[in-house]
Amino acid sequence: MSRGQELQQFLSRYFGVFLVEFFLSCLAIGGCVSLVFSTWLRSPERGLSMLALALAWAVSAASHIAMVRGYAWGVRGVIGINGLAVLAVLPSYAYRPHMGAFVSVLVFGLLALLVINSQRYREMRVRLAGYRDIRRANRQAAKAGK
Repeated sequence: MSRGQELQQFLSRYFGVFLVEFFLSCLAIGGCVSLVFSTWLRSPERGLSMLALALAWAVSAASHIAMVRGYAWGVRGVIGINGLAVLAVLPSYAYRPHMGAFVSVLVFGLLALLVINSQRYREMRVRLAGYRDIRRANRQAAKAGK
């Protein structure tokens, strides 16, 4: 199988599940920051909530990139940021937020965690780690050949 065919097969099998998890994660993070800063933190400054949102998305993006590169800590970051989003939203229930927003943020976060735990997502992580090992071996072979 050629390299292009292998990439096409990999993308057709795993790209959809990766995108679903990424978008659910983005929705959970955005909704979490919105609910937290409108209920139990009640910050009058928009800059603080925008800073928190940018920081959370930077951590999420870095974790997703690390996971795609085959690093195991990347998936821990993705799980951590989604778990933190779910746990941070729970105390806002005491402030009686809009129930549609509250439930949707919880559902987005929990669905993102469910997708991370799916068989296909786990297979994708194993294959990405395998590709990382192959790249490392190729680099070492190239250095030894010089």
